[in-house]
Parts: sequence; C-alpha cells; structure tokens
Amino acid sequence: MIYDQLINASVYRSLSPAFRAAFDYLAATDLAALPAGRHDVRGDEVYAIVQEIDLKPWSEGRWEGHRRYADIQLVLSGAEVMGFGDVDALTEDAAYDPQADLVFFRENEGQQVLVRAGEFTVFFPQDAHRPCIQPEDGAPNIRKVVVKVRVSD
Repeated sequence: MIYDQLINASVYRSLSPAFRAAFDYLAATDLAALPAGRHDVRGDEVYAIVQEIDLKPWSEGRWEGHRRYADIQLVLSGAEVMGFGDVDALTEDAAYDPQADLVFFRENEGQQVLVRAGEFTVFFPQDAHRPCIQPEDGAPNIRKVVVKVRVSD
C-alpha cells in the first residue's frame, strides 16, 4: 500500500509502464472537469473511474480486494477514511468474481488512513482495502478518481 500526495506522484511512475501512464494521466488531466464514470487511458490496461460517493460509517463498510488490478485512489474533494490490510490475514466473505475482479472479506478490523483532497493511495493485489468511510466530523460525501492499473492477467 502507498499513501502520498499527488504532487509526489512522479516518484511512482517507474513502477511499470502502466503506472507511468496512470500517473501521467492524473498529472495532465483536468480531473475537476471530468464527468462521473469511466475514462479510458490505455483501454482495459489502465482506466479511470470518477466517482461521487456518499460516505458511510466504518461499521457499514466492506473489505475488498482485487487480483488483476491495482487501485490508485485519489481524493479530489472532501476527505475519506480508507482501511487497509493484508489479504492473507482476512477471510473471504464471497467467492472471487473474475469478471469484476473483486473479492469481499468479512473482518471488521484493520488499519486506517485519512485521505484528503490531493492525496492518494495505491492498493496492490496483496492489499485489502475498505473505502468510502466517513471521517469523524467530516463531510458526508466526496469526489474521487480511482485509476485501475492492470498488474496481472
């Protein structure tokens, strides 16, 4: 898991050509002007999903993970708590859905990070994450972009 500010994103461009494309896209795009929904960067290898989300309490969140894609989750406005943990320490709650590249876990524990506007996380396949959690005394919704970066077939 990576947690950083967008101004430092160039540090992570060297992870792979796909990550380079993802971070170049984030740096060169007027993200505030993008409508909600999917935006292709490099087809199914790298694409962005702009989301406007109503946040929820920790108790209503779900642990999730991906096997083929890493998530770059950049908060554009507001702030969000994201949980993170090792998928090997969690128990699957439902079978992996290869079409959606999604698996859910049932635990309620884990570490948390507060992600503010201009900050991002990167969750790799070994990282479970629990997104969309409202911070204490925080706004009830956010706008963010999730860039999906394929890391395996």
